Amino acid sequence: MMKNLMEKIKGFFKKLNEKVNTKRLLIAFVLTLAVGSIALSLVDYALKSEDTAVFTVSSGTEYQVMEYENNVLMVNNEGMSLVDKRGETLWNVPLPITSPMVFIEGEYILLIDARGKTAHLYKGEKEVSFALTENEILTASLNKKGTFALVTPETGYKGKVAVYSKNGEEIFNWHSGEGYISAIDLSDKNILAVSQVRTDNLLSRVVEINVRSGKEVFTFDKEDVIFASLDFGENGEIVALSEKALVGISKSGKERFSVDLRGMDIKYYDIKGEDIIIASEGLLNNTVINRYTRRGREKKALECGEELQNITSFGNRIAGTYKDVLAFVKPGRKIVPYVNLTQDVKNVCFFNRGRNILVVGSGRAAIYKTK
Repeated sequence: MMKNLMEKIKGFFKKLNEKVNTKRLLIAFVLTLAVGSIALSLVDYALKSEDTAVFTVSSGTEYQVMEYENNVLMVNNEGMSLVDKRGETLWNVPLPITSPMVFIEGEYILLIDARGKTAHLYKGEKEVSFALTENEILTASLNKKGTFALVTPETGYKGKVAVYSKNGEEIFNWHSGEGYISAIDLSDKNILAVSQVRTDNLLSRVVEINVRSGKEVFTFDKEDVIFASLDFGENGEIVALSEKALVGISKSGKERFSVDLRGMDIKYYDIKGEDIIIASEGLLNNTVINRYTRRGREKKALECGEELQNITSFGNRIAGTYKDVLAFVKPGRKIVPYVNLTQDVKNVCFFNRGRNILVVGSGRAAIYKTK
């Protein structure tokens, strides 16, 4: 999930207008979209009460945290740990990585070095396979079968996507000659979607490829956008998000819908759930939560009375922080204060199927039960 998407893309165009080297610019842009906060720290010990678990973390670091098998995975540049709802560490994997980026699908964890050349596939704490690339990894995608794809620069091309089996064997590769790669997604059926950005006339082209046959299924063009995220739905149709539009693409490569997002300052998004959630800054220095079905139908927007930070979501559950308060966003009730926080907040994450929420700050983290 990406915060301040509009600001990042505006910065991209500002540098482009200043005639910065385009190839390095696109690489930096994709890394910015994908990495976010990556310097993390592992837990030390836990103090528990009936509804709250509190544990210490290293000060001055920011966490990358995600739900994994009903617990919460915490990753830093020294490795990763799995923490349960009581704040206890279930396992720890030491793994020094300069710029870790984590992807989770089903029982698999893909941990890559976003400024390096290594990718590690785990099933729980057990390493399943390892891949080493010739060039630095820009971003990646993982499916529930453990197959993963890595995006790298490639001499003579504007990018390369290599697909690996769960055993770490490269089973397919594809080179982009027409545009720089801004986003990818790999379905559970090994169908690959790649978004290329053409900077000469600002056009994004989504190419769908059957990994097994190696054949392109379709190409889809959209002018005046840079797709920052792609997601296959369960029915095989693609949702693509840019700073200007939310677009649905059918199995045959036709546009199913296009939602105009121009004017939004996107702070957070989640396009992987049954409902698509996009949070943006409102006119009154508040936060507006926009929700859409996967067919592009807009649901009633949720106008928050405050400007939310550290937004997180699980299904229809949405939470964030404002001032010193952890709050939930509920239809018809705007924001509902839940607990007063006694710490600064770096990150917030639902886990345990939305029944618990982790709040991470400097030197301290807390886990709360949700109502």
